[in-house]
Parts: sequence; C-alpha cells; structure tokens
Amino acid sequence: MNGVEVPPFRNFHEFLLETNRYERPPFNDFKRWNNRIISNLLYFQTNYFVTIIALFLLHTIYSSQDIFIGLIAVVAVIATLIFAVSADANIKKVHN
Repeated sequence: MNGVEVPPFRNFHEFLLETNRYERPPFNDFKRWNNRIISNLLYFQTNYFVTIIALFLLHTIYSSQDIFIGLIAVVAVIATLIFAVSADANIKKVHN
C-alpha cells in the first residue's frame, strides 16, 4: 500500500482498562471533545475494527438461520424482478 500504514493493535489493558484515558474534557469545550474523540479513534482504530468484525461474526454465528432466510428472500425478490423485466414485451421495446 502506497503511503498507508496500519496502526498497531493495542493491548487489552491499554484499550479498555486504563482509567486515565477516560478523563473527560470540560463539557463546554467542544474543540477538546472533538480532538479527544478523533485522537481516540485514530489511536485505537485497529482495535475498534477487530472488535466490530468479532461482534459481526458472533452475531452471524448465533443468528445464522435468520441471515440465511434473509438471503433467500433477497435472492427471491431479485430473481422475480429479473424474470418480470425479461418477460414483459413492452419493457423489451423500451430497452431497444
């Protein structure tokens, strides 16, 4: 990747258990709040990405039947639309 560097994965203690990271800036200082949020997201972006992927995979495993039924429903709707468009002579005229 040209000029793109993936930040390192931070350890669990630093990511969640270190309490000094949770000191909040003054409530009315929006610039400091914005700076804190952005710096936190940038510093821990690999951790957040791995956490989101892990939660997505856990959800997929625990509700795989629902996901499979939803996938079948989407495929059925798309197949019906494709069949309806290809079978209608008026739509074929418009495309030509």
